[in-house]
Order: sequence, then structure tokens, then C-alpha cells
Amino acid sequence: MENNLLTKRPINVVAVAIVFLVVASLGSWLIFRPEAAVASIGAVQATSISVLSPFYLWLGLGCLIYLLYFSFSKYGNIRFGNGKPEFKTFNWLVMMFCAGMGSSMMLWSVVEPLYYVSGPPLGAEPFSAQAYELAGTYGIYHWTFIAWAFFAVGAIPLCYRFYILKKPGLSLSAACEGVLGDRIEGPIGKMIEIIVVFGILGGHGTTLVLGIPMIQNNVATLFGVPDTLTTGIVLIVLVTAIFMTSSWLGLDRGMQNLSRYNAYAAIALAVFFLIVGPTLFQVNLFTNAIGFISNNFLQMSLWTDPITKGGFPEGWTGFYWAWWLALGPWMWIFTTRISRGRTLRGVMLGMLLAGSAGCMLYFGAIGGYTLDVQLGGELDLVAMLSESGQAQTISNLVLTLPAGKIMLFIWAVIAVIFLATTLDSSSYTLAATTTVGLKEGENPARWFKLFWAVMLALVPCSLLFAGASLKAFQSLAILTAFPIALLTIIALYGGAKWIFRDYAGLTKEQIILQENKKIDMLVEIEGEKLA
Repeated sequence: MENNLLTKRPINVVAVAIVFLVVASLGSWLIFRPEAAVASIGAVQATSISVLSPFYLWLGLGCLIYLLYFSFSKYGNIRFGNGKPEFKTFNWLVMMFCAGMGSSMMLWSVVEPLYYVSGPPLGAEPFSAQAYELAGTYGIYHWTFIAWAFFAVGAIPLCYRFYILKKPGLSLSAACEGVLGDRIEGPIGKMIEIIVVFGILGGHGTTLVLGIPMIQNNVATLFGVPDTLTTGIVLIVLVTAIFMTSSWLGLDRGMQNLSRYNAYAAIALAVFFLIVGPTLFQVNLFTNAIGFISNNFLQMSLWTDPITKGGFPEGWTGFYWAWWLALGPWMWIFTTRISRGRTLRGVMLGMLLAGSAGCMLYFGAIGGYTLDVQLGGELDLVAMLSESGQAQTISNLVLTLPAGKIMLFIWAVIAVIFLATTLDSSSYTLAATTTVGLKEGENPARWFKLFWAVMLALVPCSLLFAGASLKAFQSLAILTAFPIALLTIIALYGGAKWIFRDYAGLTKEQIILQENKKIDMLVEIEGEKLA
């Protein structure tokens, strides 16, 4: 529980120090030689994704199959920890969803379909009817089942080790213990945590720097405030203050409440787009997308475009899979912490279905509205995206709604809270993964969570305000994808070994009976305490 705050647990000083040194070096390079830094790191990123894209495609499909097998087999009845779930189901689901998607989903649900209209996949002609249909389809594909499989699947070995084997530590190295054994306690374990920290800092530092310009433009468009550095600083301070407050209050009083209220507002916003928009068109486009994905899921999952080499699989699907991989360990650790008392099936399918459903709602309602505006000629959003950028395009789209200025204000507020919930979960995960020996029911020290909260805001934003491009910093997260992909395979293999070792000899009925006893035992203990 949140009152069991840690103040004496040691931290992984080596990992934190090395991260500081590398980030400081990268920051200096970006500030003093930005063009050379961006060109060099960007080239490495592009090459790595181009070469590794088929590997990422196969791994994404493999992670989804692994998740579905353990969810629907008898092993899905395994319960992680004793007693009933710590958080109510709705609160638990929205905590994971708000952490996982955040303001990025708001941004990309508008601009991603526009990119696909002018640069469609599967050999379609730009701006053709097929291009518009695929534009309404591929965003849903990229943000649903395989994306959430990456976010969920690693929680199986980590939850099993933490709750069933009762071993301390919430980190990717701990999830790899089934194969690496005691080596996770040495240099190998520290190196794994360094890679994870880089992925989270790069991934969510960039999330902040991508989200702030959108909100900044919303505010500038709405109130006529100059779209300047000062406005950006004020917004960053606001977002940081919200998620630092939430981090200080803890999961019970902080992020749980923040996520719940934000989920209500986010759902209401998407439903508003659906009601005031071309509802029939949005529903038809979404229905068509689900049908296309259902009929072509394997083709979309493994399409490499080997003949025409148009670059779409590498530039979009491969990039997204690398991005989800880089951020995967953050979600595994956070999910493990908030999933005590739930079954393996409940955790996996809860994340997969709830996460996918939320993204479908946004891409179906908001993405559909965007494409209708483009098709109807009310605004040439594709040209606007090219000429004015993502932030201005989003502001102009929202202003086409009834009560456009009010909706733009609501859009900005929801984006701010989404950013805060994402970064709140990130600061918790960074603190947890660099705290040594974290046990069930324990949390990282408050000061350590606040330390990482400041780092998440300070590091990328200092580079941005120094005038350096953050493309290279974003590349840092992507470059961690390959080692994390290998570690994911190790973790999943080790987790399967543990589960088969302990449960393969039991029938489904025996597993259910055994796991139900965990609840009964806790009820008896609590009854004795009350007596």
C-alpha cells in the first residue's frame, strides 16, 4: 500500500550515474553541434529500423500469440498475489490506459490518418479512395492489439516472479532471472537497467516535448497568447507540477484519481466528436477498418514491401513496433505494481482489450472526423500539416467543431492531464527499476520519484530550449529497442519455464481450486485480525 513508502532501500547508484554521464554527453553534443548530432544519430536509427524491421514484425506477432496462449490456456487462472485486487477494475484499467497512451494518442489520431492519405501503404495511390480507406484503418492497427501486446506481455514473467515466487525487485533484469539466474545481481543486471532507463527517458521525454507544442499552440490560438518560449515554459511547469503532485500523493490518492477523471473527460471528448461529426461516415469507416484488419491481419503484421520498397513498413509499422518495445518495460513494471490480486488472464486481456478499445474510439471518432473534413474540402489538412506543422493543424481542426473555442480549451486541458498521468507512471517506474530489492506492498521513496519526475521534465526540455532538435533524443529510445527486444525474448522464455515447472502437472480445475484458496486464506486472516 502507498503508506509503505521506502526511505532506506538502496538505489542503483551505478545505473543512475552512467545514465547521467551519457545524457549529459548527448546533451552537450546536441547543444553545441546539433546538426551533426541529429544527422549521425538519426542515420543510425533509420538504418537500425530498416535492417531490423522484419525482426520487429515477427516479434510483435509472436508476443501477441504468447499472450493469447497463456491467457486462454489453463495457466490464465494463475492469480498474482493473495487476496482481492488492490484497485477497482475500472480504476485499474484507466490507470494503465492513461499511462500507456496519453496525449500522444490525441495528437496521432488527428495527424496519422493525414500522413496515410498522401503516403498510403499497400501500393495505393495517394488521395485515392483506397488511400482514404487505408488511412482510416492503419492508425487503428498500429495502436491496438500488437501495440498493447508489447505493453502487456512482459508483465507475465515479472508478475510471476514478484507475486508467485515472492522475489523482490521490479525491473527488466528481474524478469530475465528465469534464464540469466544470479547474473542479474551483477554487471549484466545493471546494464539492463541502464538500457531501460534510456528507453523511458528518451521515449517519455520526447512525449513531453511533442505534447507541449500541441498544447502551446492550442493556448496561443485560443487566447492570442504569443506562441513563444515563455508560453512553453509556463506549460511545462504546469504539467510538471501536476504529475509531481500526483507522484507525491502516490498511486492510491494520486494517479488513480487523476486517471479516472481524465478517462471520463477523454471518453466524453471522443463521443462529442462522434455525435457532432458525420456519425454515419465515422461508423462506416470504423466498421470498414475492423473488417479490413480482420481479413488482412497477418498480411499487415508481416508486410515488408520487398519489391517496390516504398518505405512504409520501416517508416511506420517497424518504427512503431520499435517504439512500443522501447517503452514496454516501463509498462510491465507499472502494470505489475498495480495488478496484485488479479489473474494472469485478467491482466493480459484487460490490457489488450481495454487499451485497444480506447485507441479504437479515438482513431474511429477523431480520425474519422479528420478524414471527413479533408474529404469535404472544408480544410486542406494534408497541405496544412506540411506547411504549418502538427500543432497548428490540430488546433484548426478542433476549431471546426461546434463551440470550437470551448472544445479547443477542453482539448488542451485533457492533453495536459494525459501528459501528467503518463509522466507520473514513468517517474514511478524509473524509481522502481533503480531501487534495489523492492518488495510486494512497497513503493520507491517519495523523494526518489520526485527526482525522476524532475529529470523527465528537465532533460529533454533543456535541450529543446537550448535550440537543439530532440530528434536525436527520440532516436535514443528507438536505439534501445533491439537490446530490449532480445531481453523480452529472454524474459518470456524464462517466464514460460517457471509456469510450466510449477503448473504443467495440474489440471485447470486444480489450478482454479489452488488459486481460490489465496483469496480464502486472506479472508480468514483478515477475519482473525478483526476478531
